Amino acid sequence: MVYIGYPVNIEEALRLFNLTFNEQLKSPYHYDVQTRDFINREINKFGINYYILDKNLHVIGFDLDNKLGDFSKNHISIDESVMILLEYKKKVKDAMKLANVDLSEIEITHMEGEDVIMNNPEPFLINYNY
Repeated sequence: MVYIGYPVNIEEALRLFNLTFNEQLKSPYHYDVQTRDFINREINKFGINYYILDKNLHVIGFDLDNKLGDFSKNHISIDESVMILLEYKKKVKDAMKLANVDLSEIEITHMEGEDVIMNNPEPFLINYNY
């Protein structure tokens, strides 16, 4: 799976979009899914998505798997791939700007290791294999 955007945790996603999740939870197990659905309802109007990749790794951005080609059926040139990446990088930046998200300080989440505070980062290319 290939994504472009910002790898964050739930709390950071809520903070970035100035959202408060107050819905009644069915159980603590449902927290991720219910919160993901809530965040998506709120941020889809800005043309961007929210994905849960793993327990504490989530992405604000776009899933590029279908955009970069299905290698079992077709191939895509490097030039085309770079153009697609740049197009979706711009879409991420435009959506974040439209939503008035302040990226001056954002906590980037990693699968392993400590989260990192970054200042005004460009969107990331995230490759996730589960």
